[in-house]
Amino acid sequence: MLGKRLRALGLGRRGPKGGRVRTLRPRQARGGGDVECIYRLILAGREGPPNRSRTTNIGVGGAFVITERPPPIGTQITLALIVHDSPRKPPWTLELRGEVRWQKAESNVVGEESGMGVVFYGLDVEQLRLLGGLCTE
Repeated sequence: MLGKRLRALGLGRRGPKGGRVRTLRPRQARGGGDVECIYRLILAGREGPPNRSRTTNIGVGGAFVITERPPPIGTQITLALIVHDSPRKPPWTLELRGEVRWQKAESNVVGEESGMGVVFYGLDVEQLRLLGGLCTE
């Protein structure tokens, strides 16, 4: 049953360590708004220092993360989304693993920011549900 649901979401490829991933294209619409995040690069099996940023386009398959210097394509990362549901509630965090699939260098176009396209892998049902909720807000 779960396999059918994942295939219906387009999560058919296997990523590192057997996790399922979805192929992303830079122009593929995902929805989801501006979400604060902290990402860490995984180099030689170790997590690097935290980098504070934000996403501007997020969905169940991946996200665009704003950064002045995107890491190389294929770099593994951990991504902690910091979600503020309401001003009266404390924010909650959703931790995900992913891989850099594409980069966007600095642009001269107003409103376009440099960053990286990250595809998520190894998501469980709860993570999919929470990401789906972010996409509809």
